[in-house]
Amino acid sequence: MKIRAGRLRQRLTLQTQVETRTATGDVSIAWTTDSTVWGSIEPRSGREFLAASQTQNEIPVRIVMRYHATIADSWRIVNDGLSYSIISITNSDMRDHMMEILCSQGVMEKDSLPLFVVNSGVQIVNSGNSVVYTA
Repeated sequence: MKIRAGRLRQRLTLQTQVETRTATGDVSIAWTTDSTVWGSIEPRSGREFLAASQTQNEIPVRIVMRYHATIADSWRIVNDGLSYSIISITNSDMRDHMMEILCSQGVMEKDSLPLFVVNSGVQIVNSGNSVVYTA
């Protein structure tokens, strides 16, 4: 797949999760920037569904960018304040030149966890770009 450089006009921040323990033993999950690259974001048709008695929106997008050897589906991509969860990564031309990444913005975002308590006593708190959970 050949792509003209002019098509890659959006700045994409590739982020990975970092897990650390606080002084109290809680685990804190934060996002850290791995790199910033040029790419294109192409929206696909969205879908709406019912989850947890609320209407949820999911907006799938296709992101095209130059090949990045270490990106994984556990990462996320941020552009203009919106974060996209990676669903799948395809080496488009199988020559390590271009990548096509299927992402989702909406309920699939890894940083959109609500505050809730699980029966085992685990508490997860979403506080912006980090999630803290205690056992």
